[in-house]
Amino acid sequence: MRRLEVQKENREAMQLLTQAADGDAALLYICALAAGGSVALKTAVETLRMDEDRAQKAARLLVMYGLGRDAALPPPRGEINVVPEDILKLQREDVAFRGLVGHTESMLGRVLRRRELETLYSVYTELNLPADVLMLLVNDCSMRGNLSAREIERQAYRWADSGLTTYEEAERYMRRQQYLRAEGARVLRMLGIYDRRPSESEGKYIARWSDWGMSDELLRLAYDRTVLRCGKLEWRYMDKILESWHKQGFETVRQVETGDKKAPPRTSQGGRDSVVQAVTRAFEEKRKMREQRIRERLNNLMNSDPRFAENEKELRLCASRAARAAMGGEDARAGLEERRSALLQARQELLRQNGLPPDWLEDKPDCPKCGDRGYIGSSMCECFERACREEEERRAAAGQ
Repeated sequence: MRRLEVQKENREAMQLLTQAADGDAALLYICALAAGGSVALKTAVETLRMDEDRAQKAARLLVMYGLGRDAALPPPRGEINVVPEDILKLQREDVAFRGLVGHTESMLGRVLRRRELETLYSVYTELNLPADVLMLLVNDCSMRGNLSAREIERQAYRWADSGLTTYEEAERYMRRQQYLRAEGARVLRMLGIYDRRPSESEGKYIARWSDWGMSDELLRLAYDRTVLRCGKLEWRYMDKILESWHKQGFETVRQVETGDKKAPPRTSQGGRDSVVQAVTRAFEEKRKMREQRIRERLNNLMNSDPRFAENEKELRLCASRAARAAMGGEDARAGLEERRSALLQARQELLRQNGLPPDWLEDKPDCPKCGDRGYIGSSMCECFERACREEEERRAAAGQ
């Protein structure tokens, strides 16, 4: 998030800030209010002498409590001023944009209307997001049951603001969102809600609980205490209960009921993590190191061999599976596939000429089943379960 805009004021805002019980969030809210209702996070960081991570966390908390919104949003529709001839020219000359239009129409099941086409053109030309990333975004909107030009535009600005500018980053984000959607539906069923999906705010709560590694038994206990206290499911109240347990390091119902605080609190400043959190972090670090190594190899090759760099540039134009599927007509798809195959063969030959093996740039996860993500869909992979057992054994041997 780059800019925060205040949503509520006066007594209601004070009540919500009190419920949030976060000093950074309160300071950021006041800073935005003092700036006229909207403030760039960079400005807030300098004004409040607060590091960026703290400011981002505070901003997300304000959004979660309905006190603010992400102001890095698309401009009002009335500001779009596109010449139709420019759109037609781009469709003729840019195969990627043509593929994006075709893919969006395919997902909608109809031809784009003029206003929708103008919106898509503006997003593509102003945000500089690659067409294959935007196609993934269209897929994501469709899977969430909210495929419209305005939603595509809104999400595109959000993706750009979050730095989702490559196919790999966007695909990883989508996998995460798919997991959270599945987890959200599962948690709702556990709470006795079967007839709908989680709302956006509910999904954020569930994602927090998942990141904390909250077990089902703790979720059920928190739900029971929430209903007994409030007479119904109050998400904010349940979240405060779980946050309290998380800060105290409670991992079982027994620890909650007996107040057993032998386990040191789990904090981001080096405290003791749960086994699941520790293993999750280790898996993520392993993936990041592997991805960084591949990026370095690719960059070194592109810098040292202009032929490879040019081939890679051409390959990126038609590498996306989504882009291939979006091309209109069998002939167009076949032609793009033939072009990509030729570029891939050229890539292999250039690797050979540089004295490198053909799999030099391939991602090689330790676990081919989950790709070292730890989960297959919403189910824990065998490799992740094994790593958790090994971590428990290590802690037991160390007396932790």
